[in-house]
Amino acid sequence: MKMPSDLAEKGTRFTLNRYQRFFNRKLTIKKPTTFTEKIHHFIIAAHWQDIQIVTEMTDKINVRTYVASQIGLEYLNEVIWTSSKIDDAPLQNYACGNWILKTNHGCGGHQVIRQNHLNEIRQAIKNLLTKNYYFAAAEPQYFFIEPKAFIEKLVKSDRNKPPLMFRLWCFTGSVALIQADDGNPVSPFYNRQWQDMQISRVNGKPPEIQIKRPENLNELIRIAEKLSKPFRFVRVDLYNENGIIRFSELTFTPLAGNIFFNPKIWDLILGKLWQ
Repeated sequence: MKMPSDLAEKGTRFTLNRYQRFFNRKLTIKKPTTFTEKIHHFIIAAHWQDIQIVTEMTDKINVRTYVASQIGLEYLNEVIWTSSKIDDAPLQNYACGNWILKTNHGCGGHQVIRQNHLNEIRQAIKNLLTKNYYFAAAEPQYFFIEPKAFIEKLVKSDRNKPPLMFRLWCFTGSVALIQADDGNPVSPFYNRQWQDMQISRVNGKPPEIQIKRPENLNELIRIAEKLSKPFRFVRVDLYNENGIIRFSELTFTPLAGNIFFNPKIWDLILGKLWQ
């Protein structure tokens, strides 16, 4: 499973130009050292290599088989329907606000299924199914995913906010950072001992909130390290509400590499971890 050579050439040029525009410098190809350099290097290299594994791991439906084999079905949220034909989705049967309609091939656009908005929800997902997410930022892992929709049990929060998401940044099967996301624009980063690392990746702004150390922190780390072991870098995203952990997704190129770390030294620190 390799990209067409003409598209690989265009994607390579696009990625080089995108890096230069965003960071105001040329990308170091031969010896990348920082984390952001290595993400862009990964994106370029993936244009020219077999990307079947990373494609399967990015597909939100196919990855469930891998997750079940590694950590068990109990960490997977219930999925009751999946198809490429959105008109066949039995939305009316799951319109109580406890289910969500998602797509497997991109980022965002999820729709909580509610009785008074079924037509709008169906149309919104139908529009997403016509898109190839690769063309948003030339991330090759999205190119070959066959677009499908699926109905999933909604992870709910008691705080009138999105459910807590823990994004564990893993390098060769070891958790280096844990980003705790409760829906605020800037989320804090912690180390494995839950010490605040005072890292920002959004315009240098400090985190606006602090998240209490989860009681099941060791379990979060164990799960992330089990899932990330085959990969030199991957971010493992896990929901964790009321002590119940549910798998969300594997992310190989966060923000397509367009990240400003503050302090800047963290770009180099994480780059050294990515061997």
